Amino acid sequence: MCITQQSMSSYLKSLEATYNTTLFYRRPYLHLTNSGKKLLFAYQQIRIVQENVSENLCGNNKLQSGSITIGIPSGRVRQILPGILPSFSKSYPNVSIKIEQSVSAIFVQQLLKGQIDLFIGTTPILSPYIQNELLAEESVFLVVSDILLQRSFPSRYPECILDFKKGIEFEDMRKLPISCSAGDSEVRHHFIRFAAIQNTDFRFLLECGGTDIRLDLCRQDYCACICTEFYVRSLLEDINNGKLFAFPIKGFNKKIPRIVAWRKDIVQPAYIEKMIDLILKSFRNKE
Repeated sequence: MCITQQSMSSYLKSLEATYNTTLFYRRPYLHLTNSGKKLLFAYQQIRIVQENVSENLCGNNKLQSGSITIGIPSGRVRQILPGILPSFSKSYPNVSIKIEQSVSAIFVQQLLKGQIDLFIGTTPILSPYIQNELLAEESVFLVVSDILLQRSFPSRYPECILDFKKGIEFEDMRKLPISCSAGDSEVRHHFIRFAAIQNTDFRFLLECGGTDIRLDLCRQDYCACICTEFYVRSLLEDINNGKLFAFPIKGFNKKIPRIVAWRKDIVQPAYIEKMIDLILKSFRNKE
């Protein structure tokens, strides 16, 4: 910035005098106090409201310009965007799209700071500032290739297929090399709890954030893959020709919620409302 240290120091002191509180710690380095963080948050909200009001005053969709930043878990981008973006672009050709890929906990903070406009996540968010809409509740499956089944259950194949279609037992799962999502994943969290109920630890061969990558490895007979039914739908061709199987897990009855979340305490541009509507319709059409 083209501003002297003296001018910046005078401005900060003036700002603190205006609000009659300390907004910055000077030592050991310059950083915000709790009051400073609250003021920053308030200014961020004012900026968002100003931008959104300006965009809403433009009545012609085709002339509206702007941008949307959407948070989507990495494994869902391929399945979600192709069914949404072409339709959105017809209504708002001058609105650009940016995709952030992370997990729900990070998306919440980004949403509150105005860094993203909406996100698709797992756990519904309890906040007076955030609106949640349930997209789906998904069952969890174990996806495994036919060749890996033969290799892991040589004395029970192919009869085991009919048994596993009714629900694969936890002890049978332990005989398979299995991959699961990494880190703070909702599916991983509930599966680890499920293993604890069985009074046993569970060791994954691979923990990886990209479900698409894990499913590709599953197709190559490297491992079985724990995933939700959202991903199973993308495997129907391989399942129908007998290359892959998607087995329910016996005793694992937890359904994983999927939500879309956005700020409800600010006026949203019409194109963000359009994007939310398309996401809702996309999931409901798959039910």
